[in-house]
Amino acid sequence: MIDFPPFQEQLQQSRTELQETTEELKTQHQTELQALSEKHSEELQLKHEEGEKRVKEWEARKTELLEEIESLKNKVSTLKQSIKDGVDERKIHEKKGMTMLKDLKRQLHAERKRAEKLQERLQEVLSDTKNKSMEELFRPADLGDPLHCDASSVSSWSTGASGLGKDSTASGPQSPTTNNNSFPSVSPDPGDEYAELLHRLAEVQEEKWALEEKVNHLETSNACMADDLLQKTAIIEHYVMSTHSAGRRQSQHADDSKLTLKKVMDLVKSGDHSELHEMNKKLQLMLEETLTKNMHLQQDLEMMSQEVVRLSKLSVQSASAAAGNDSKQKQQSTRTETPADTNLESQLHKDLTDVTDRDLADVTDKDLTDVTDKDSVDITDTSVSENPDSEGTSASGSQNHDTSGADS
Repeated sequence: MIDFPPFQEQLQQSRTELQETTEELKTQHQTELQALSEKHSEELQLKHEEGEKRVKEWEARKTELLEEIESLKNKVSTLKQSIKDGVDERKIHEKKGMTMLKDLKRQLHAERKRAEKLQERLQEVLSDTKNKSMEELFRPADLGDPLHCDASSVSSWSTGASGLGKDSTASGPQSPTTNNNSFPSVSPDPGDEYAELLHRLAEVQEEKWALEEKVNHLETSNACMADDLLQKTAIIEHYVMSTHSAGRRQSQHADDSKLTLKKVMDLVKSGDHSELHEMNKKLQLMLEETLTKNMHLQQDLEMMSQEVVRLSKLSVQSASAAAGNDSKQKQQSTRTETPADTNLESQLHKDLTDVTDRDLADVTDKDLTDVTDKDSVDITDTSVSENPDSEGTSASGSQNHDTSGADS
């Protein structure tokens, strides 16, 4: 048998080295394994914490979304209710628009009539002095004449027309059947028709304002001419009274009542054209002054009538309030108050009528005589003597007119 001692030693040494290497590798492996397990556990812990954090975030997000969904549901329900209310309100507005459209049509019709009447009245006022004959120029104005009252007070007529327009507008919504009968055909697009009616109404209003401005301008010019006429009348009166003798005035005054249009024309034809033109101008100025005074007196009379009506209403209301809830006492107080107010109103109308007649008599009794150097033309105005019967008739006529206006 052959011995290999060096080889065995080497083998033993190699085995020992391998065992040591194996031990080292095991130790290193255990160390690395432990480090990896610790690292893995740390990463797992981080992942777990991150997952819990994300879960909490998603829970909060879910809660927010649920709240938002609930608010959106509430908003949807609110919008549905508002849409429903809007539909109902639109129907109501459509009904109101149709009613307003009918009222505007009625008002437009009334304004057109009123504008036509104002135009006619303006033409009458402008052509009033041109169309009057010589007899009407020498004739005094009659206060009891309703046509003269209308012609002398354009502004009061305008006020009455506006009142009628307001009454018709106010009574419009109370009678829908009448509106339907008057305007049976309604346009399918009420917006355009409404705008057109507004445009037409604005044009009518502008025309009415222009006419009222013209009337105001005419009234202002008439007032200025009346002031000028007063000054010229005073000068003429002073000149006539200083030049005429008393005997000649008395002899002519006896023939004034018998003076006719033919005699006046004969006297006028005896002079030249310049004197005739001047005399006509003076007579026209006198007539304008008389008409202006009549207009102002008529306005004062209407204002006093309105004040009397207002005071009578206040007295009736105070009497009814003091009487309490007893209807019999209210009727008695009304019966006791009404005659007193009627007597007061009639007395006031009578006084105003007497003042008007007195002023007209003072104006028309003046002698407008133009004396030239040759004394060729002697024309005197007819003196107006108002008898008590005519004064009573005019007073009763004006009283009835104002009483009917107050009742309306």
